[in-house]
Amino acid sequence: MKFSRWALGAPLMAGSITVTHAGMLGTISPTYPIAEPDAIAQIVATLRAKERTGEIKRLQDAAANRSLHSAQHPTPVEGIRTATELGRRPSAASA
Repeated sequence: MKFSRWALGAPLMAGSITVTHAGMLGTISPTYPIAEPDAIAQIVATLRAKERTGEIKRLQDAAANRSLHSAQHPTPVEGIRTATELGRRPSAASA
């Protein structure tokens, strides 16, 4: 019978791998509760405080006004000028 090198080497490799198990090492040092406040709780508290003072509403209104202003008064694109006369483009049929 003819076997590939992989077919012969795989069982040998599998047999040579040792299995390691993690063991209970006990307490290495004292542990303490987390001292930092919860980040999500801080964010929620800040947002609720801003909502109570009306700052959230002011920020939303300012964002809406900025968006409307930029849509109604876009910044000019450099190199493009305002049309001063009615232009005509040649049509494909007349060419």
